[in-house]
Amino acid sequence: MADGLFDFDEEANVIKACRLWDEAGDPDDEAERLLRGWRGIPPWPTALRYSAECWHGPSGRSFPAIIASVTDNTGRVFGIARHYLDDEARPRNLMLGEIAGHAVRLGAYQRGVDLIVAESLVMALRIHFGLGAAVWCPLTASGITRLVLPFDATAVVVPTSGAGRAAAEKRGLFTFGDGVDRLANMVMGRRRRAGRR
Repeated sequence: MADGLFDFDEEANVIKACRLWDEAGDPDDEAERLLRGWRGIPPWPTALRYSAECWHGPSGRSFPAIIASVTDNTGRVFGIARHYLDDEARPRNLMLGEIAGHAVRLGAYQRGVDLIVAESLVMALRIHFGLGAAVWCPLTASGITRLVLPFDATAVVVPTSGAGRAAAEKRGLFTFGDGVDRLANMVMGRRRRAGRR
């Protein structure tokens, strides 16, 4: 998917996504300021970079954006997700590359700890920076259906759409939709109970 529109030249889009990822840099002070309200504050995950002038196809302009790598379980980059930080950028979120089955990985999965799967990048960022938790983001409802999870993972899915909830429930995954604060309480409670076993 390129700039919000279907593009069947997927290989070319993967190459373009990898080039944009390579050109992006570390988040700077401006990105830190814009995301300050989301932070807990864990280190910036390696899956995030920043571009002060990221091209926004629908508007024909460039805006500052957080760029997230979309990878497989080996860490190979197949695409990027862009979250634009300027209100004039509409839509604010765009994807490029081979997205289905892969995810933005904010933190590494730890065996025995719930793996949080957030449908949207914004929700994934809020959870990761708010809780310091590992969050995988497949970016779409269909991505939840096709996401390859670790064989021993207990996943908690935070959907942002009815389709995302349906996709999670179809896979038999636990869903949660009651806010980050209650999610934090639930995750900590499950960790404490696991520690007593």
